[in-house]
Amino acid sequence: LVEKSLDIIIVVDKDFKITYVSPSYQKVVNRDPSEILGKSSIDFVTELVHPDDVKAIMGAFGGLIENPSDEMRCEFRFRSPDGGWLNFEAHGKNHLDNPSIQGLIATLRDITERKKAETTLQANAERFRTLIEKATNAMIIMNADGKIMYGSESTERITGYKIEEWIGTSIMDLMIHPDDLGKIAPLLADVLKTPDAFAEGVIARFKHKDGAWHTLEANARNLLNDPSVNGIVINYRDITERKMAEEALQANEDRF
Repeated sequence: LVEKSLDIIIVVDKDFKITYVSPSYQKVVNRDPSEILGKSSIDFVTELVHPDDVKAIMGAFGGLIENPSDEMRCEFRFRSPDGGWLNFEAHGKNHLDNPSIQGLIATLRDITERKKAETTLQANAERFRTLIEKATNAMIIMNADGKIMYGSESTERITGYKIEEWIGTSIMDLMIHPDDLGKIAPLLADVLKTPDAFAEGVIARFKHKDGAWHTLEANARNLLNDPSVNGIVINYRDITERKMAEEALQANEDRF
């Protein structure tokens, strides 16, 4: 199993000399195991491990000496023959007292692709977060009980309230015009009880923190069954000026 594994196994004796390197070293890092076999593991680390990671990995191995019953785990970057860096996850155990081993065993696993995927995922998450936070429209997410769990940065610009003032409160406790509550409540109830339900173009008046009534237009979708969201997503925008223009136009039409 050791011979066929893609994990690299390295054994270091009490003098920190490398006494064993598994064949997978050649397959994974494209280097001949003989280049490190019999050499000092300290030289191996300082020559091939990224300078910013040397202190961490040396400390991890030192911890194995001081506390033989502990297990070591750390991540580090390893120089490939082309000059690039591979990402590794290392697990270590102290077997110096084991007569058949007499060394520290380090198991190295190549996690380069996983780290690339994590970096890409993080970049995407940051990009989408920025798009949401800086969007003209605002967003809130509420749970199955109607309590607000999240609000985007645009909340304060549109409503005058900091999102911290809303987190944990019921959406029905917001300052919605009494004449509009009657249509909002059943719409939300329908969205809440039906997975993936979508309510579009919901218009209601909302009392801004400055005391003025603003007209908001919202779309709501039930994503309670989506584990990445687990909530009701409501996107909304202020259409007060548009409504005032429509009312003025209607008044002019009525007059003429």
